[in-house]
Amino acid sequence: MKTPIIYKYSILTRFSDLDSYNHVNFKHYFDYVINSRLYFMQERFQIGLFELAQKVGIGFYATQSEIKFIRPIKGLISVEVESYVREVIDESTLRTPFKIFNNQSGKIYSEGQIDFSIVDVNTGWKTPINEKIGNLLFE
Repeated sequence: MKTPIIYKYSILTRFSDLDSYNHVNFKHYFDYVINSRLYFMQERFQIGLFELAQKVGIGFYATQSEIKFIRPIKGLISVEVESYVREVIDESTLRTPFKIFNNQSGKIYSEGQIDFSIVDVNTGWKTPINEKIGNLLFE
C-alpha cells in the first residue's frame, strides 16, 4: 500500500469566524479543512478547482463528514490543519481524516474525517480515481 501524503496548513482565524463567546463558530471548522485541501490540490496538481473541472473534467464533492469537537478555538489565533487521504473507498471516494490543532501547545481543537467523491463534471456520476491522480495523493 502506498504512503499517504500528510499535508499541514496554517490558518488565521478571522473576526467574522467568532461567535459572541469569542469562540470560532463550529461551521468554520469544516471551512478550514476544505480550504486546506484546496491549497494541497494547488500545490500537488498545480491547478485549482475550476481548471481541474475544465481541463480534466473532474470535481471533488464532499459526501460524508464527521467531526469531534475537543476544545473551542478562542479568539484571533493561528491554527494548523493536518489532513491526508487514508484510503480510497469504492474506487472513487477519498476518506480524508483531519485534525485542527495549536502547533505551539500541541492542543487539539477537533478531529474527524470527510469523504470526498471524485465526480465526472459532464455526467455528474462518480468516476474511478486514475493512476495519475492516485500518484498525487500517495507516495
